[in-house]
Amino acid sequence: MQIDWRGRREFITLLGSAAAAWPLAARAQQRERIRLIGVLTGGGHVKESDMANVYVEARPKGRSEGSPIEDYVVEDHADHVLDTFKTQREAIEWARKQGHHPHVARVRHLNDKKKADHWRAA
Repeated sequence: MQIDWRGRREFITLLGSAAAAWPLAARAQQRERIRLIGVLTGGGHVKESDMANVYVEARPKGRSEGSPIEDYVVEDHADHVLDTFKTQREAIEWARKQGHHPHVARVRHLNDKKKADHWRAA
């Protein structure tokens, strides 16, 4: 068996060029990496911005008629205080800016959030 060496130099040059170019071609064909960001939250918590109605109430609660109002609170349906304000107007404006629908008690001592007729839209 005899080997023909006439094109040996061209063959080695071709082989070397292909080997050098292989990593570049492989990198060029890869897709761009997609980065994902995930967030895990506890299932029971409702974000403030997702709540439709909030309730503006005078404090102290259960005060007698004619006693002074100390401040106003904005609460969710479960009586969680979202913020406190000096005036009812400030509380209502804040709730609207946060994307809520503020409600105030029709009668100050009637403030059961489960009874819709105790509240009116502000």
